[in-house]
Amino acid sequence: MKSEPGARVRPGEGARTPVSGGDQDSAKALRGTWQAVLGRLELEVSRANFETWLAGTTAASLSDGELLVEARSAFRAEWMNENLAPVVERCLGAVEGGGLAVRFIAPGEEPHAAAETAASPSGTAPSGREEVVGQVNGAFTLARYFRSEGSALALASCLSLVEDREPAISPVVVHGPPGVGKTHLLHGLAAQASGRGQRVACLSGEGFTSRYQRALREGNVEAFQDAVRGVQLLIIDDLHDLAGKTGTLRELVHTLDAVTHGGGAVVVGSELRPRELGLPERLCSRLEAGIVATVEPFAAGERRAFIEQRLADLRVALPSWCLEQLATGTGSVRSILAGVHAAVGLQRR
Repeated sequence: MKSEPGARVRPGEGARTPVSGGDQDSAKALRGTWQAVLGRLELEVSRANFETWLAGTTAASLSDGELLVEARSAFRAEWMNENLAPVVERCLGAVEGGGLAVRFIAPGEEPHAAAETAASPSGTAPSGREEVVGQVNGAFTLARYFRSEGSALALASCLSLVEDREPAISPVVVHGPPGVGKTHLLHGLAAQASGRGQRVACLSGEGFTSRYQRALREGNVEAFQDAVRGVQLLIIDDLHDLAGKTGTLRELVHTLDAVTHGGGAVVVGSELRPRELGLPERLCSRLEAGIVATVEPFAAGERRAFIEQRLADLRVALPSWCLEQLATGTGSVRSILAGVHAAVGLQRR
């Protein structure tokens, strides 16, 4: 299994033979190699990232200087290829001596199909992006979402809705105090689903209310209902803003029923659990029939990791003393980002 140290070998170079089911010794050796790589990765990446993305992966084949690793879903494979490949290849090099590339593939994907996908201009399978009902913040992507221990269930529940596995549990209620990343998660989910060709509605509580009331005034209720009830994924953020709005809440219940009966999924974000908002029982019972996930503020160690990720996105480095000061503060994600951006601005003066 050892490769000669030296220049990185690209697919098409070298002469490695794929590991087939009939070559039991090679298959066993390949599994052992990948387990050793996973052991190193547990020390290299956060526990949260390891459990979300890398846990459950298996080595599929080794051929032409490239290790193909089967992920738990097509989306996870795509995400890891974009975000984790460098650290995975570094750990693989430590185990195997360098010169190997790594590519994650979807469950059951044939190696030749994976190669064709990687060779396409986009690097991913083509998909038709559907227009979203509402507005999605393009900066809020799932790839940039920081997975913390306090957001693990919420992230996993949302990921299941855009992965290729069945069945996914819906509705999903994501709740937590202001500024912990709920909107980022919901908008990232909307963008991911839309990019995969799903019909999506992503509205805040106020947005849903204003659209519905405008439809009532203009006599376009049927058009409004066609737009929001015919989606495959309905996302309502800031559910707490609907408290006390009897007519809008009644319409929301009918909308949830229509989306669910049509085979779609529902995700809502809120500062509190549905029952704590004093919402109607029939709405609470529908929402609580799925998953209710809390998003909690970062733990102390996670604050620094989040700051380092943001600095990497900005391609900026700050002195260690500055990182420590930023990481030891308290506050929401918004306040952390404000501190980071202020420090970066001062450094650039």
